[in-house]
Amino acid sequence: MTAPTQTPVLFVDRTGDVWRPNGLTPAGDVLMVCDQPQDPADRGDGESFPWTRQTVESRFGPLVPLTVEQAFVDLEQSALAEADRKFGDVHGDAAEWSPLEEIQYVRLIERVHGVFHQAVTR
Repeated sequence: MTAPTQTPVLFVDRTGDVWRPNGLTPAGDVLMVCDQPQDPADRGDGESFPWTRQTVESRFGPLVPLTVEQAFVDLEQSALAEADRKFGDVHGDAAEWSPLEEIQYVRLIERVHGVFHQAVTR
């Protein structure tokens, strides 16, 4: 028995921007939108150029599909990295942490994992 395949709901371009389907053109081509481009200059107001999947692929490709599960894992990894960075900003180099700071760090990481674990098991 093979695992079921999932339809990708998100795509990542070569610069790391995430695109999602956002409707169809009158001709039936898939329209794409990038809600949060990494380059602030790429952010527009309101309606913009109709980015079809083919246009996005040719300008920013290759587009790599993400399933919901992959996107969720990426989100968890980003949250863990952000928690790690913030803790390091406050407490300095991990090699110099006290035993109490080590315990606080482990608890912080467990909390972040817990948030994602609860979301998955609901």
